[in-house]
Amino acid sequence: ARFAVAANSATVSVLRLPELRNMTKLEEYELARRNEGPEIRIAVLEFVDRGPSVELAPLRTALAELLTARLNQYRRVTAVERVQVDQFLKETKLGASGLVDADTAQLAGKVLTADYLLSGSFSGRDGAITIDATLTKVGAEEPLSRWTVSGKASELFEVEQQLATRSLSALGIKAPKLDSTPPAELGVSPTIAVLSFKNLGTVASESGPNEKATPESTLNDLQAGFGEFLQVALSALPDVTLVEREDLDTIVAEQELSLSSLTNAKTAARIGKLAGAQRFIYGSFLESGGKLTVIARLADTETATVLATEIADGTADDIATMLQQLALRLASRLNVRQPKDAGQLVWRAVP
Repeated sequence: ARFAVAANSATVSVLRLPELRNMTKLEEYELARRNEGPEIRIAVLEFVDRGPSVELAPLRTALAELLTARLNQYRRVTAVERVQVDQFLKETKLGASGLVDADTAQLAGKVLTADYLLSGSFSGRDGAITIDATLTKVGAEEPLSRWTVSGKASELFEVEQQLATRSLSALGIKAPKLDSTPPAELGVSPTIAVLSFKNLGTVASESGPNEKATPESTLNDLQAGFGEFLQVALSALPDVTLVEREDLDTIVAEQELSLSSLTNAKTAARIGKLAGAQRFIYGSFLESGGKLTVIARLADTETATVLATEIADGTADDIATMLQQLALRLASRLNVRQPKDAGQLVWRAVP
């Protein structure tokens, strides 16, 4: 213990001082994050489809979901999760027009506790896609920034990443850094329920169906399949605690639900809680130009708050590799120590 003596002509006092200790690695990590600058909270609204290409219709919801996940990958940025934004759009009926004026921005900022709103529209013609974006600061009379990105519809994911980069630049983040993984300190993870992944659809080019595209029936089967494969991969890691798939199936049947209905965060949180899980994993995926992007979210069952977002990009032929990558990244987000051969364990587990 540390003591100090304070004395004057009349009295002598002995004071007990706080104990000195070294910060843990997790505390050092959190302090470094705070020193990087203030967190920016942004809400991505649905992008309005201006036509005429019907092949781009899945982007009406998928583009906002992709951008939300992509922006959440970066330090200092928190993108409001889709379930909150969708509820706001439903209540205000804003989704159809996509127009954001000062009053709407003020309301959205209050309801979504957001500092900025990202909105816009997209159009497609002759195999090309054009996306117009507007960034609005809550409380400002005029938009902060407007810009346009374009490219081949078959290269949608590259265009979407350009849009995310431009958004970060408009937010004042000139050299964006991907979010780092906190140091592992726990021995065993909280109990986790791995749920289904939502099929956002396939974006085709106007020149006709892509020969590399995965059949829609196969993509629908993957809604449950992604969760099952991810569960197998995570189960290979000794300190990751999972709800058994059979127990989850039983609860889903008792609630008269299907696994595919568990792509909604609130429903997924309720099922996860019934299964005795403290965390749950759910997500979505989109195919375009023969490429596949899978988004996985780790969330808290009590609040349905998303704690971490991970993205894997590849093709339908790379699904096993993509799931292995996601499993390892999600495991690191659980703050548990992974064995040195974690990659090999996961690789052997995934068929």
